[in-house]
Amino acid sequence: MARLCDVLKIAEIIDAVVEWDPAQCHLSPGNRVKALIINLLVDREALYHVERFYENQDLEVLFGAEQQVRPEDLNDDALGRALDKLFTSGQLKKLFSSIALTAAATHNVPIEGIHVDTTSISVHGAYEGEGDLDITFGFSKDHRPNLKQFLIGLTVNRDGLPILAQSLDGNSSDKSWYPRLSRKQKDWTQYKYDLAKNAELKVVNNELITSTKEEALKYLKEMQDVCNP
Repeated sequence: MARLCDVLKIAEIIDAVVEWDPAQCHLSPGNRVKALIINLLVDREALYHVERFYENQDLEVLFGAEQQVRPEDLNDDALGRALDKLFTSGQLKKLFSSIALTAAATHNVPIEGIHVDTTSISVHGAYEGEGDLDITFGFSKDHRPNLKQFLIGLTVNRDGLPILAQSLDGNSSDKSWYPRLSRKQKDWTQYKYDLAKNAELKVVNNELITSTKEEALKYLKEMQDVCNP
């Protein structure tokens, strides 16, 4: 797993986006996230047990001798700070897509036949509007309308490789998310073409019609252009 993380340049991509001070950080946020990925896929320890997990690993093999990684560099406080830096960067979607596209390019995976969809994740607890993600009641795709939820919006290629991912509020609608996604991808011509070809017809709905006339006409023109190249 360590070698795969290195091939996909996960640590380098994260370190290029997240703000951190090499003079004050013995280990970069990217390498700490790499440590979390390895642990999740090998042993899946709770955050406060990850340090103990690495006490029995060859850290030079996993991270390289030049990093001089110690188990205490991977305690729950250090890992928590790395995750906080990821969140405060505001670049989570960009990081995910950058890593996914690097994986696709590295392994010659074609980015075509794009499909998009959302799924609901039900949760237990109060969740009284804390944070930027609104965990609340909404249409439940797993048939648990009694529970609050959030949504995961995912864009995959024809083989199911994730390209883009986004966490959405629990009361988000596919009908409003699909057009927003199409607009965000307007600079990626192939993505727009495949999205328009494969997305459900729900993208043209009352919310689009009730938006400003100029925006609606622009959106419909874009849809027409990509559907009829």
